[in-house]
Amino acid sequence: MRRLGLIAFVFFISTTTWAQFRSSQGNQQNSGGSSFMDKIYFAGGGNFGSGTNPNGLRYTYYSLFPTIGYRVKPEFMLGVNISFTKYSFPDVFAPYRNSYTQFG
Repeated sequence: MRRLGLIAFVFFISTTTWAQFRSSQGNQQNSGGSSFMDKIYFAGGGNFGSGTNPNGLRYTYYSLFPTIGYRVKPEFMLGVNISFTKYSFPDVFAPYRNSYTQFG
């Protein structure tokens, strides 16, 4: 089971890496003369999940993480992202209803 998890992890990491910015040979040679704004990029992602914890209580979460960065070279980029995550447990009755929000 552990081996299957490792194979799945490597597959998704390599797929994610392959899906990033890819420039043609001509763009690599001409990237030195690009303006500052041409080298700025925006990206981001998000997650959504729900399920039941071991105590039988339902939970829901979602997260968003936008990214802004600068393309130093075609193969080297620097960026910053922020994240927002919200967890909710709707089965917990008031006044103990739990909802957590994280920023980072």
